[in-house]
Amino acid sequence: FPSHDMERMAEREPVATMGALVQDPGLLGEGRGRYQRSQIFARADLTNPEQQRLLARYLEGLDPRSPEARFFFQSFPCHNFSVGPGLSGQPRLASAMEIMEGDRAALSWLESGQTSGWAQRHAESATKLLEKMRKIVQEQ
Repeated sequence: FPSHDMERMAEREPVATMGALVQDPGLLGEGRGRYQRSQIFARADLTNPEQQRLLARYLEGLDPRSPEARFFFQSFPCHNFSVGPGLSGQPRLASAMEIMEGDRAALSWLESGQTSGWAQRHAESATKLLEKMRKIVQEQ
């Protein structure tokens, strides 16, 4: 897949795209692929239980020392898309209320998952992310 196509697919069909990337990380394995994969998962909508499950699976398989893990934890939560208008139309932009709802869902997911396998595997990054999300939600 050209990376632009994968990003557009992730914007339109996030569960299908995340599922495909969990199943076969090599779909975005060359060059900027690690960065793009991390950004697709950093955009997970954690009000959606299926995206919660797929994000946990992604993090369980992610090497905590990898550049991809660093990209993910620096970017999460990511509310923007790099895909511009095209033949399939304008990307959908989340409203401020949707972003705040998503941030609260992300915080809840992080708090409830503190003892999960992925949180233990990424302990230092998960702790920093939890602190960051608490601050973001508190400031809303």
